[in-house]
Amino acid sequence: MMGRSIPVTLGSYTFPSKTAADKAIREIRDRYEDRVPILEDNAVDVLLGLVANHPQREEKAGAGVAGFFVAQAPEFNTRCFYVRRVDGTETDISWKEALTPSTPITRLRMACRNAINDQKLAYKDSQWPTRDTEARTCPISGNDFTRDEAHVDHEPPHTLKSLVNEWLAENQWTAQDVEIDHTGDQKAVDTFMDEAQRESWHRFHKANALLRLVSAEGNLRQGARLMDIGDDREAS
Repeated sequence: MMGRSIPVTLGSYTFPSKTAADKAIREIRDRYEDRVPILEDNAVDVLLGLVANHPQREEKAGAGVAGFFVAQAPEFNTRCFYVRRVDGTETDISWKEALTPSTPITRLRMACRNAINDQKLAYKDSQWPTRDTEARTCPISGNDFTRDEAHVDHEPPHTLKSLVNEWLAENQWTAQDVEIDHTGDQKAVDTFMDEAQRESWHRFHKANALLRLVSAEGNLRQGARLMDIGDDREAS
């Protein structure tokens, strides 16, 4: 049986569900060109509600909110909202985080993913040198793909999720025992606060991960399949 939708209140507006709120927020974003001030009263009302709902509301508001605009998101190929503060500083704000705050384990997995980017890049370079221009066949989709289309994937069943769980168990930690830094203006990447823990994870991953090259199409298809069966494992 489908769960009952939970209303979401942002400012003076109440939406029947998170899906409805997300749709309305996207429509506001898409009405504005980059860095054009958002001046519509209803849009400003909703965005002030987003700030109020955000887990880092005090940091996002800072000295006080002077206004909002839309621009390229930091470190991601998408557009997001920005808060312009009364002191002239600016910071991005994620409406998804405001609607559904990330759990400690989600933050940890993202930090773990970010911490091993160097290993994934090194693997790609070693397995597919730039001088090799011949297409390969994706083990997931069965379609040919080029080096530029290649993603580095964790080979199931040793997904990133399972590796993080094994690392936590080995150290007798929970996700709450690992401090993650997800604060800072225009900082969209979760990182370890404790360098020793970051190095511990980096070593564990290098020793235990089984990587492979797949196409972007195949990686996305795998991610969709895992979500279809209710599994929150990351595809890469």
